[in-house]
Amino acid sequence: MQRIIELRVKIPEIVLTHWFPDEQDALSFPLDKIKGTITLNLDPKRVKVLDYEVEDSYRCDSVLVRIEGRMSEGRTEREFLDVVCKLAVEYVNRLLSFFRNEMGQYWINLLHIHEHGLSWFLRESDAKWVDEIGTTRATIGGIMVPPGFEQADLFYRHVREMESEIDERKWERIRDFIQRGGSSDLAKSLIVNAEQYLAYSDPRMAIVEVQTAFEVFVHRLVKEYYQKKGKTQPNLEECGFKNILRDHLSKRVRRFERGVTQYDEWEAKVYRPRCDIVHIGRRVSSEEASEAISSVKAAIVYLYGD
Repeated sequence: MQRIIELRVKIPEIVLTHWFPDEQDALSFPLDKIKGTITLNLDPKRVKVLDYEVEDSYRCDSVLVRIEGRMSEGRTEREFLDVVCKLAVEYVNRLLSFFRNEMGQYWINLLHIHEHGLSWFLRESDAKWVDEIGTTRATIGGIMVPPGFEQADLFYRHVREMESEIDERKWERIRDFIQRGGSSDLAKSLIVNAEQYLAYSDPRMAIVEVQTAFEVFVHRLVKEYYQKKGKTQPNLEECGFKNILRDHLSKRVRRFERGVTQYDEWEAKVYRPRCDIVHIGRRVSSEEASEAISSVKAAIVYLYGD
């Protein structure tokens, strides 16, 4: 039996500039599990125009979800709704992951049905059955309350490197990101976590997290080098990080040692403070954490090369 369900899923607020998707820009994906499709789009009824310097700036806190699928014989409506809602949350979370991890909107947290249960999620999502001729009927339903608007306002005004600009090409990148499973590069995700720690007044964890991000990035860069050259992979897990920088990164990939500006900045503003935090409980300021994050970003740009 073919079923259609529509939801208006509440999300933590996302910020967009320069472009907003229309109805024809909705993202659709096949759902093998229920032999159907899922369609996502930002909710035009939940858009506010921002009064910022950037022209055409918006914020949105809702995603429209339409799922069509087959309810197998012997399955109750509630069982079908349970599957549908889990799929809805999975795909909405992939969308949110792009804005959080790929665009640096760190205040965005992922959704979890289990916090309140299926009925709450359905109610909060204004879930409706849709029949073949478009008639709807309400179901039961709901989910989490997203962070307040002021968090996005504060972030948008004071953090320099958050991305919000959207165009048709980036919307296609979002489609590809969701299709691939919504998994971001780990180093990039850890940097976003560090920015969140900084914004939430935890500079010590911000420095620890951004150094972890840098170590993950360097490990990957070195491994990719050996793979491309067809050489035997060294066991980096048994090497100290400074040894990896000296014996593998600097000698094989790109020079990264004392005398290189990006190295000196990283060592002074990230590596040493991180060691002191972990080993002797050093206190650090928000300014120091901000400089640490900037130093790691600059080092990554340098190591990627031209």
